[in-house]
Amino acid sequence: MHRDEDVARSVGLPGVIAHGMLTLGPAGRAVATRTDGAEVVELGCKFTNPVVVPADGAVEVVVAGSVKKVEDGTATLALDVTCDGVKVLGMPKAVVRA
Repeated sequence: MHRDEDVARSVGLPGVIAHGMLTLGPAGRAVATRTDGAEVVELGCKFTNPVVVPADGAVEVVVAGSVKKVEDGTATLALDVTCDGVKVLGMPKAVVRA
């Protein structure tokens, strides 16, 4: 399902999908980049919708976020991770330390 179109379709998926960590990992990188290299000490989510990868491999995942809490030298960020306007990660959050 992560590499073979026929296998993906045989289990009811719309096509080849990206592995969940290939969605969460770049989200973590985006957090580190946007927070000027702050240490990401916690990163988590639920994988709620697949990221379908077309034959050419080109897919865009958009990461946005907002600060929800700052305490004890850390900041908790609520993230919004989408692909083609659809949320692909449920309840994604990151905690960073400057």
